[in-house]
Amino acid sequence: MRAGRCRAVPIGGCSEAQGPDGALGLAEALRNHASVLQAEPQLARLRQKKLVPNDPLFPQQWHLLNTGQSGGIAGVDLNVAGVWDTLRGTGLTIGIVDDGVQADHPDLSPNFNFALSVNLNSNPFNLSYDTHGTPVAGIVAARGNNGLGVSGVAPEASLADIRLLGDWDTDEADRAAMLQPQRRHSGEEQ
Repeated sequence: MRAGRCRAVPIGGCSEAQGPDGALGLAEALRNHASVLQAEPQLARLRQKKLVPNDPLFPQQWHLLNTGQSGGIAGVDLNVAGVWDTLRGTGLTIGIVDDGVQADHPDLSPNFNFALSVNLNSNPFNLSYDTHGTPVAGIVAARGNNGLGVSGVAPEASLADIRLLGDWDTDEADRAAMLQPQRRHSGEEQ
């Protein structure tokens, strides 16, 4: 049925219109009809499969897509999986201010931006004791849908490692670190 031409509709019944504009117009026309108490458009849409990363550990990432795995409550997650068809972080750079990021990690290296990364500490990154920044970077922007490890929230965003933590620290040391010329990542710091 086209907007503007109404027919009697049984209680709880439906009428059809062509396209969204037609449905909105029909609902308005029905609302103006003396015998109609309420008319609301129901717009049909084609349901499509959503991107689900093929990373082997993704099914364990309940924080990204909680299906009730490990006894959790389905749906209690970051609610990001539904937007990955259109938004994956492309064009964004996210700085990880922590104790360092393992730049050569297989799930992080495709997104790692050496030019924007800086070590503000007096010592080089050491994987044996700098263990927090790498998993944080993975949660944020591990390269997803690559058949490796995990997926990040923004799997196509660039990562900048801003290494500030993981060194002996004082307020004066923080001030000096922020004022000094930036020390960029080098292959030796890995």
